[in-house]
Amino acid sequence: MSEMVTIDETGRILIPQSMRDEMKLSPKQQLELQFRDGELTLRPKSQGKIVEKNGMYVWTGEIPNDATEDLIEQIREERIDSILENI
Repeated sequence: MSEMVTIDETGRILIPQSMRDEMKLSPKQQLELQFRDGELTLRPKSQGKIVEKNGMYVWTGEIPNDATEDLIEQIREERIDSILENI
C-alpha cells in the first residue's frame, strides 16, 4: 500500500486514515523513524509484555537497551514473589 503525502509548514505529515486503521495506530502512539539509503521508514514502536511460556518468562516485544536492567529486576521480583507464595 502506498499513498502520496505532503509535508506541512512545520514539517509534519499526515498518515492517511486507511493506513492508520490497517496498522491499528492510535493517537500518541510512538513511531520509529529511520533514514537509510535515501529512504525514510516509519514503524510502530513495539508494544510488548512479559508472558509465561512453557515455564519461562518471555518478552513479546523488542527490548530497548536502556530498559534491560529494569526488565531483569522486574522478572527477578516476580520469580521471588512466586517462590515465596509456594513456601
